Amino acid sequence: MSERKMILLGGTYSNKGGESIIRGTLKVLRNLNVSFEYIVDPDPSFPNEFYDKENLTPIFRWSKSFLKYPEPLNKFIALLDCLRKSNDPRLKNTKVPIWYIGDSSLNDYHSVLSLMGQIVNLLTLKKVVGGKLIINASLGYTRTKLGEFLLKAFLKNCDLFLVRGSNSSAILKRLGVNPSKIYIICDFAYHIEKIETEKSVKYSKIIRDQGKPVVGLIFKPIYRVKNKDYISVIEKVSSNLSKEYQIFFIPTSYSHLHSENDLIFLERHGFKPILNLTNFTPEEIISIFSNFEFTVTTRLHGAVFSILAGIPTIHIYEADNSLDVIGDPFGDLLPLIHLHEFLRNPDRAIEEEKRLVQVRDEIASEMTRRVERIRKNSIDTLKAVLEEL
Repeated sequence: MSERKMILLGGTYSNKGGESIIRGTLKVLRNLNVSFEYIVDPDPSFPNEFYDKENLTPIFRWSKSFLKYPEPLNKFIALLDCLRKSNDPRLKNTKVPIWYIGDSSLNDYHSVLSLMGQIVNLLTLKKVVGGKLIINASLGYTRTKLGEFLLKAFLKNCDLFLVRGSNSSAILKRLGVNPSKIYIICDFAYHIEKIETEKSVKYSKIIRDQGKPVVGLIFKPIYRVKNKDYISVIEKVSSNLSKEYQIFFIPTSYSHLHSENDLIFLERHGFKPILNLTNFTPEEIISIFSNFEFTVTTRLHGAVFSILAGIPTIHIYEADNSLDVIGDPFGDLLPLIHLHEFLRNPDRAIEEEKRLVQVRDEIASEMTRRVERIRKNSIDTLKAVLEEL
């Protein structure tokens, strides 16, 4: 396959799930002879060492606005910055394809303003570059008629969709996208693998030295439900598990936005003990997770890290992208519990734990086989898509 140049758009560093997506994306596409020079609007938290190692030049249009202003002003300023700074001479009329690293779903789940920001971000870059727009993201339901109208109009301007599961594919078709433009591949985070380092070995030893089996609890801040109810069920589940296991709370998002920062959420509500993984790569985190008996996680990529570590996970989800990333390949193997069901019946997580522990080794073997399968199927699909571009 001949070399193909592309421009990357997006990429998250402060959320370990988002970081795993970009690392997996670069690994796979470069192995398929795709080269990148620029990454547009990455998370400003990426260290310079990342750009040096990956040989990437960041171009910031709007992303630094989020560090300067409080919400919701930051969204408005970011929108203006995106319009004002898009005509960068390094991008203008290069005609190369744009690869959107969709580490957040395309929908109005948070707000119509957020969806509008995503659309402006994508379309302004396409207009300047003049290349095809490749969307690699999950699609969720739209809450509002305005959100659905905007999303439908936007999708007409996209050239190719590489979605992460059947749910997103069905949503695209319902919104009028031609099925010939839609391909299903696995989440790129599934392409990374665990790496042991001096740091990760130290944390692994802490876990193994507890004297009893250890469970990882990954709970993110959720503000669309009654906070006291959510806190109450976390306390109930952690208290019940503590009778048989040593538990550790594991933050996997360290966002500058407090509403998305797991560490701030856990510390604010007094959940202990906490394993702070701020300075660990996703590959190191997978290595650390391999020491747990199982995990309970409201973070999607907390479940992905667990699967890659070869340990069972109970995934409590609220957004449809979990059905794509976890449900499609592992839904008959691992329990997915919707957030509202978890709030009504937290005991189900305890019941599922007892079942998982009994067949832990069998689940681990089957997860490994399935990861290999979805990796291969995705790479075969990507090869065919890249040949057609």
